[in-house]
Amino acid sequence: MQLILFTSNDKFRSEIYIVIKMLESGLQTLHIKKSDFSRKQLSSYINQIPEKFHDRLVIHSHYSLLFKYNLKGIHLSRDIRRKTNYRNFLVFLVRRIKRQSIISCSCHSIGKLIDLPEFYSYVLLSPMFKNGEINSDFNISTLENIIPQLDFNVYASSGI
Repeated sequence: MQLILFTSNDKFRSEIYIVIKMLESGLQTLHIKKSDFSRKQLSSYINQIPEKFHDRLVIHSHYSLLFKYNLKGIHLSRDIRRKTNYRNFLVFLVRRIKRQSIISCSCHSIGKLIDLPEFYSYVLLSPMFKNGEINSDFNISTLENIIPQLDFNVYASSGI
């Protein structure tokens, strides 16, 4: 099992301290989800995290920072995925310049999961759970049949 954590959209006072403690404790993937941050704010946020942990960070915006820092990868938002030409150019750059970087996205239906292009490293299927129960929108036997046919990993995603 792989644990992937997300920051909140908003920054709170002791967040960086907690992020560093989680990374020191062995967290391998942290998605930095700061969609309202400017490029400068996101860069400042990353700079507060020791460089030795940068290769565990995935950013959800300001993708050019992937080329400035040794980050784990990028998570493409729905808006970016809809801008097909920009998305394809971004994927081309990442695959050419930062070959080992991951590219991920979130998906909210089985139908859309099937239609995703194969360049993703992994896809977060969400919300996998609703009110502590498996989301009835995701039929387990259907997922068991579909997932082996995909060219990327699929991870269940859910909030608390």
